[in-house]
Amino acid sequence: MIKERVIDKLTTLVSSAFGLVAALAWNNAVKALIDEWFTIGNGIVAMFIYALTITIIAISVIVILEKISEEIKEFKIAQMKEAVIRWKK
Repeated sequence: MIKERVIDKLTTLVSSAFGLVAALAWNNAVKALIDEWFTIGNGIVAMFIYALTITIIAISVIVILEKISEEIKEFKIAQMKEAVIRWKK
């Protein structure tokens, strides 16, 4: 039981670390893209455009993932109900 919990926590930790590395890579890529598209330099306007862009992307991804998660939950609930009905027969 303890071994499973340790493995579970390590998996979460390693996944989070890779997620952070990926986020930092995307951070640099999006910054470079904004710098390329908008020749406004590294001033405050560029920072706000970057922040707004990231916020829009983050909200969009979160909404999409929530919809997918809800569909998966509904599918699993339907499967469980179907299994209970079959079991009662």
